[in-house]
Amino acid sequence: MAPISTTLISRSPEVTTPSLTVNLVFRVFLAVLANLSCWVPLKHLHRHGEFAASVLVYSVVILNALTFINALTWRNDDIQKWWRGNVWCDIHPYIYQPALSVYTTSIVAIMHNLAQQVCLLRASPLTVLEKRRRMWNQALIIFSLPVIQMAWIYPLTKQRFMIGTLKGCTWISYPSWPFLVFFLLPTPILALVSGFYSVVTFKRYMQIERTTRAALLSSSSAATRANRTRRRLFLMTLCILVPFIPTVLALCFIQIRATIPLQAFDFRQIHPDDNLWPWHSITFYTHDELTFFDLNYNYLVILTGIPIFFFFGLKKDTKEIYHRFLVSIYLDRIFPGLRVEPSLDGPRPGLEASDGLQIVYVLLPPDWTQIC
Repeated sequence: MAPISTTLISRSPEVTTPSLTVNLVFRVFLAVLANLSCWVPLKHLHRHGEFAASVLVYSVVILNALTFINALTWRNDDIQKWWRGNVWCDIHPYIYQPALSVYTTSIVAIMHNLAQQVCLLRASPLTVLEKRRRMWNQALIIFSLPVIQMAWIYPLTKQRFMIGTLKGCTWISYPSWPFLVFFLLPTPILALVSGFYSVVTFKRYMQIERTTRAALLSSSSAATRANRTRRRLFLMTLCILVPFIPTVLALCFIQIRATIPLQAFDFRQIHPDDNLWPWHSITFYTHDELTFFDLNYNYLVILTGIPIFFFFGLKKDTKEIYHRFLVSIYLDRIFPGLRVEPSLDGPRPGLEASDGLQIVYVLLPPDWTQIC
């Protein structure tokens, strides 16, 4: 192995600043809080066999854990005392890049599954064989791209790695066509596919609701469930169309602009045997050397904990878990209302649950025709 040379790049003599300390505290606290808020939804999704949604939560937990570790390890600009990141930063891109792709592909799998469930005319749960087939289909959607990316990480690695304040280990890619095709372009395309399926899901459900409106009005409980389902579907569609897609497209534009002009892919040129700048060099950057995007994009994954908690963490089962936990730490002595067991409306027996949404089909008239 070639000798490792470390280049220290810093323009600021200050080890830390008030803004840097605030960023560190917020980053660590919010990453831990987001992962804690994902624990109960993840347990609920596992229990109900929701594979795609579980994988999404796992990817968020992994990415937030990496954010937490890197921020605490390289928490200031004192680069003279920094750890070089040997081994950890070498394996970091093989964890971070696939997890980041799984984050996007699992959203596609969730919305694709929801669109199919709304289209499926049945009041009975899926059979074991159908559930297994659905899981394998979702796994194909979720893991195909990350596996391809893992195979390209080393060939496209321009330099061993870079370390920056708070962000920690960073993969340095070579700006060639494989990086554009397998890393940059798939993300906005998958985001647009997610948006398409979210709109299709909402439109199909609204058509079902119009067909069953008379039956819903005759039952107050059914009408309440239908309103709740419509509201949750609308909010899920809104989350995909408003913050998710524009953010992904903007980030992709920034990355593509930084990558252009593309260079020809040549493994020997990327991994030279003899070069003035050795491939095994490790570059250190202080926070003022990083752009705002490079320093703070981790917050995007942290904020994903909010919709995960809202869509998957406020079900009947999860509310009972929260209630038992609050009672176990004796908060019922301060809030006597906790001593009363919650009476919550759950899904009706025999209905198929799909990624936290119960679609009511039992109210469909016999002569209703399939819409998809």
